[in-house]
Amino acid sequence: WQHLEFAAGSVTLHTVDGDRTLVDVRASLDRADEASRISCSFHLARGDGAPGHRSAPATLTLVRRRDNDDAWTIEFATGGAPVPCGLLAGSWPPARRAGDSATFHGQIAAQRAAGKWTLTVSGQFRAIELETLLAGFPHKLTGAANLELDRATIADGRLASAAGTLSAGPGTISRSLIHAMHDNLRLDTSRQAFLGRSNRQSFRQLKLAFDVDPSGLAIRGLLPQASGALLADETGVLVRQSAVERQPAVNLLRTLVPQTAVQVPATRQTSGLAAFLPLPPVVPPPGSPAPLPQARTIHVGPQ
Repeated sequence: WQHLEFAAGSVTLHTVDGDRTLVDVRASLDRADEASRISCSFHLARGDGAPGHRSAPATLTLVRRRDNDDAWTIEFATGGAPVPCGLLAGSWPPARRAGDSATFHGQIAAQRAAGKWTLTVSGQFRAIELETLLAGFPHKLTGAANLELDRATIADGRLASAAGTLSAGPGTISRSLIHAMHDNLRLDTSRQAFLGRSNRQSFRQLKLAFDVDPSGLAIRGLLPQASGALLADETGVLVRQSAVERQPAVNLLRTLVPQTAVQVPATRQTSGLAAFLPLPPVVPPPGSPAPLPQARTIHVGPQ
C-alpha cells in the first residue's frame, strides 16, 4: 500500500494535563520512495477552547525520510482558532508554564537532523499567567499577559534567537524585581517605583518589544505615556528602557535570580556541567519575594 486514510467524528486524547477532544478528524498516511508522510486536520470540540463558529482546522504534518530514520520534519498550524497551551505541553513541556488559561495561535515547525532538533515558533500567546510563568523564582509578577512572537528559534533545546512584543496589565510586581531590573538590565526607574514599605507595587500597564540573539538582548518600551516607557501605574511611568541599546542576555538571568554564593559563570562550558551536577535551590526559597534593599545611615565629615 502507498496511501491510507482515516476519519473520525471525535477523538479524545488522554494527557497529563487532562482530556482533550478533537472533532472532524481527518488523517492520511502516504508512502513514497523518498519519504513517508502523515497529515492530520482537526477542530477542537466546543467547550475545549474552540470558538462558537467553525473555522479553518488545525493541521499537523510529519515527514520522515526513508533513507534516514533520523531525519524528521514536523509542522503544526492552529488554523483559524487558538488552541490551549496544555494541548502543546505533551510534546513541548515549556508550554505548561504559560498556565491553564493560556492559548496559542500560530505555527510551529521542527526539524531533526544528526540527532538534534531545531524548533521555530511564530504566533500569539494569549492569557499567559505571569505568576505561573515565574513560579520558582524569588520575585513576584502577577497578571495576564499577551505575547506576540514574531519568531523564535530553539536549537538543540536552547533558545537561539527570538523577537516579539509583550504586553500585560493590570497586575502587581515586586519592588525587588524593579530594583533588579535597574541594577542588572540598566532600565531607567522612577523615584515612585522605589517608594513604599511593601515589596508589592501595583501597575496598570506593561508593554515592551524584545530582540535576543547571540549578540545580546535589546528591550524597547512601547507605552504611549512617554518615550521608551515600558511600565506604568495610575500616577505615571515607573520604568523606561535602558540607554544601552543591546546588552548581554545573561543580564536577564541576573535580574530573575539574585546574586548568591552558588552562582557560576554563564558559558557554554559550564552549561553542560550545571546540567549534570546536583544544584542547590534559589536563595531565598522559590515563591517568597526577595527582600528589598535596606538603607543605612552614614556620617560624612567636613573636608
